[in-house]
Amino acid sequence: MVGEVAGTRIVATPMTTRAISAAGIGNLLEWYDWSVYVVLARQIGAVFFPSGNPLKETLSAFLFYGVGFLMRPVGAIVIGHLGDKYGRKNALIFTVMAMALGTFMIGCLPGYVQMGSVGPVLLVAARLLQGFSAGGEWGGSTSFIAEYAPEGKRGFMTSFQQVTTVGGLLIGTVFGFVLTLVMTDAELVSWGWRVPFLAGILLAFVGVYLRSKVDETPKYSEIEEKRAVAQTPFMEMLSAYPKETATAFCFTLLWTVGFYIVLTYMPTFMVQQLKLPASQSLLAASLGQLLMAILIPFAGALSDRIGRRPLLIFACAVFVIGIIPAFKFIVAVPQFWAVLVNQLFWAIPLACYSGAGPAAIAEIFPTKVRYVALSTGYGTAVAIFGGFANWFANTLIEATGDPISPSYYVIAAAIASLITMIAIKETYDKPLR
Repeated sequence: MVGEVAGTRIVATPMTTRAISAAGIGNLLEWYDWSVYVVLARQIGAVFFPSGNPLKETLSAFLFYGVGFLMRPVGAIVIGHLGDKYGRKNALIFTVMAMALGTFMIGCLPGYVQMGSVGPVLLVAARLLQGFSAGGEWGGSTSFIAEYAPEGKRGFMTSFQQVTTVGGLLIGTVFGFVLTLVMTDAELVSWGWRVPFLAGILLAFVGVYLRSKVDETPKYSEIEEKRAVAQTPFMEMLSAYPKETATAFCFTLLWTVGFYIVLTYMPTFMVQQLKLPASQSLLAASLGQLLMAILIPFAGALSDRIGRRPLLIFACAVFVIGIIPAFKFIVAVPQFWAVLVNQLFWAIPLACYSGAGPAAIAEIFPTKVRYVALSTGYGTAVAIFGGFANWFANTLIEATGDPISPSYYVIAAAIASLITMIAIKETYDKPLR
């Protein structure tokens, strides 16, 4: 079998590179979908929730999109349980297929004008399907790469899971940027917003192909041979690893809130609050995402040398100290160069967290419950604090009249994650259990 195990040390093989690609493609599709939805939220709101008030239409679009995240914990438990009991490979093939179906559905849905309230109801159904599949995607792909990675390179290799996250965001943002350049707003509302969703099916075909051609992970194969596979992974997680699962939840708070607010909500903020053209806001966001994608592998490699905790603590501290001044800066100077500097700046701490984070969180759990535990801890935090992040941000601004109010939401998440990062033990120099 390709991907041998020598004791607890996994030997690198050509299959490792294929495993990273196979694991990352589903993550790419998930974040591509999220990105195009957020970029085109104003047009989607006008199609499904027409009211004549662009802010309320956008708010409704974000709220309905966030509903899909409520299915993430369900998907995390169900798919995570199957992934730990029967193997990672088949579970990950299922997630990419289900996610693609939901994305394609959104691109085909009739709007409010065509079918009244049926359109929004079907939008919720598509989002619930996507949320269910996404619940099993992140934990599965992270487990998959971590269990293939050689000792001493786990931080570097698992960091590519986050590169695909940012890559999906970047592709979706650039797609939206191009559409805003070549189409009028009326054309976007009429039919143009559907194009990126329909195009997402191409990523699904690639994902299914790659995942079907890769072997099961060496670490999972090892526990299969030893007959050490958990028979009820979710129940074993609850009984034997409740503290670790809670740690994964708190670990994820800044990750998801900072990521969603700074990278995905910011283009909407730039247009609505700073009155910048959509093309400029999307360009600034795209360049920030590109820098972050470049920096993540370096941060992952650095975490293999100095440990995970220094990079994670640094990122949390920067958010606690810097997010309010950053919001005040771009509100005071609502110009392209200012928002570009802001996006490039936040790419650095986010890259540190995303580079060290996947390996650090994977190392908390043993192989027999890693899939379900990662998915549950991460998916629950994303469902509560990430999926509704854009809606929370818009609601805070509307309720307070203060454009910097989303920064307080980010600070609360950063403090919770900072306390967690200080409390956890260093694991970069320990073998994967």
